[in-house]
Amino acid sequence: MNVFYNNKPYNMAENNDLFGTVFKAETIRSILDNSTEYFEENNMIALYGNWGSGKTSVMKYIESKTTRYKTVFFEAWKYEHDSNLALSLFEQIVAIIEDENEMSSPIIESIKVLGRSIFNFGKKLLHNSEISLYGITVATGLTENDIVSIGNRSFYAEVIEFNKKFKMLIEDYYQHTSRKILIFVDDLDRCESENILNLLSSIKHFFTDSNKIVYFCGIDKDAVNKAINIKYNNIIKSEEYLEKIFDLTFNMPEIISVDEFINDFFRKLNIQNNSERYSRELLQDFFRRMNFTNPRKVKKVLNKYIYLNDLFKSGLGVERHFPESFENHSPMQMVMIMFVIILYEFNRKLFDGIYDIESKFAQIINNHKAEQVYTEQSRSESLSSFINRYRASYKYLNINFGMSDSVIIEKRRNDIVMLIMSILPTDINNISVPALGSNNSNEVNTNITNYISQFRMTENKILYLFALQFFDLVSDINKKKYTDHSGNIGFYSLFQMANLYF
Repeated sequence: MNVFYNNKPYNMAENNDLFGTVFKAETIRSILDNSTEYFEENNMIALYGNWGSGKTSVMKYIESKTTRYKTVFFEAWKYEHDSNLALSLFEQIVAIIEDENEMSSPIIESIKVLGRSIFNFGKKLLHNSEISLYGITVATGLTENDIVSIGNRSFYAEVIEFNKKFKMLIEDYYQHTSRKILIFVDDLDRCESENILNLLSSIKHFFTDSNKIVYFCGIDKDAVNKAINIKYNNIIKSEEYLEKIFDLTFNMPEIISVDEFINDFFRKLNIQNNSERYSRELLQDFFRRMNFTNPRKVKKVLNKYIYLNDLFKSGLGVERHFPESFENHSPMQMVMIMFVIILYEFNRKLFDGIYDIESKFAQIINNHKAEQVYTEQSRSESLSSFINRYRASYKYLNINFGMSDSVIIEKRRNDIVMLIMSILPTDINNISVPALGSNNSNEVNTNITNYISQFRMTENKILYLFALQFFDLVSDINKKKYTDHSGNIGFYSLFQMANLYF
């Protein structure tokens, strides 16, 4: 049985809504079906969301549930090789109308010829266009003295004629079917920057005159912002640009609950042991605290864990490279492996930084304040001396719950600090070493937490957030909540496992 998650858009329904987005989709569907008069005057809609946030699944849901519209699903990325997305969109609209409508052939053929002529010159029009924002007009190409013509008519006349006939085409379809047309534009965030803006501009210029057609675009603001910065050199802000294009906007949730998804993941793996509840709770908490809730990314991480589970059970003799208690799916182990997967799949440079630990040791020393003294109960020494003592043994350091129960024991305390240093980012300088000379465990814990907090301004938040969570996991506070003791887990060996099998 295939237990892997499909990382493509899926047919969303209440019984498979692992991320809680059906309510959002149904709300938008209801607005579209019950406010058709509003959309006669406001026919440009955007659904904002990051890559992988579920925009396509929401649009597919609306497409399958709407009762008031004939739908067209335009996947922009599929047609990008044509270098003329507007023409591809136009031809898809006309083809669907032609298949369903008995409009006379001359009208269809006329609009086809005119459309091809217009969009073959489309880039010239777009280069000749202007965008006015807050009284500032930005010209994007030709001057008013330039003449663009098709045959014996000016380009201006051709555009007017096209708008007239396209409106006639849509109106005639409505008269024959009593249905308006809803165009979904998807996969824009996978297109080249120039093509994103060109398609949005073309829709606004050429396709919106009729009040019997609505455009629903999935938009990644980061992709649009990048495209605008490239084209307009930061003169125009993406928010201002999008406000000029779209009449109504919706947003995918920025933070999506992964709780039900994790529950489903445990069902898929058939994890049933004494630590199941703790593992489940800890994993849910892990994704929340890491701000790692993008549906597509979470699926990819869990699929990689499922792959490891299948590999472990394969009988291929790979067990020696896995944690000794891998088959137990213990709480600490699962969290640590998920962290390693996230780094490997989405932050490879950070993964390599920890895997190439010798280089990181040098960075750690350089990033701390010069002449800092690392104070222990039995000795004081320079940070470089402390790290040099640990170089040979670092790769064999083990993790388990309650490591800081014996935090006042010098060896265990130093293990914790060394592991935390190896996790933390290296883009923050002038760091003070933790003060660990006390024999009071609470004071030592506080000092370690304060040490980690010095990295809060890092650009590599994922390392900072995990360092905080890691220390919580090995502290005696968390031991009281998660009572399962999973044995020793070799921290560096997890990176070796990933490097070997991913």
